[in-house]
Amino acid sequence: MNESLTNYETVDVILTAGGQLDSLFNYWISASFAVIVSAYVGRAHFNYAITLSISLLYLLACAMFATRFYSLATLVNYYIGLAEAVLPAAFLDSISVLGFTRTPTFLGGVLVTEIYLWHSYRQAQTEKREQR
Repeated sequence: MNESLTNYETVDVILTAGGQLDSLFNYWISASFAVIVSAYVGRAHFNYAITLSISLLYLLACAMFATRFYSLATLVNYYIGLAEAVLPAAFLDSISVLGFTRTPTFLGGVLVTEIYLWHSYRQAQTEKREQR
C-alpha cells in the first residue's frame, strides 16, 4: 500500500478519478449525439466544407477524450494496484468489465457517428440533384 495515503484516501482518489472518467464519457456521448442530431436536422444546409469541419472537430474532440480518458484510466489503475489488497473482489471485477465495454462503445460510436455524418451529407446532395 502507498505509505503516503491511507486506505480511505486511496479509495477516495480511485472513486474521484472514476467519477471523472464517467463525466468524460458522458461528455463524449453528448458530443456524439450533437453531431448526429445536427447532421439529421441540418443536413440540407451542409456543404462539403461544413461537413468536413464538423467531422474534423468531432475527431479532434474524440482524440482529446481518448487522451484524457487514457491518462485518468492509468491513474485509476495505478491506485487500484496499490489498494488491491483492501478492495472488494467484486469492485475489481466490475472495473474490468467497465474497461472492456467502454472501449468498443467508444470506437463503435466514433465510427457510427462519422458514417452517419457523411451519409447525411451525401444523401442531402443526392436530394438536391434530384430536385433540379
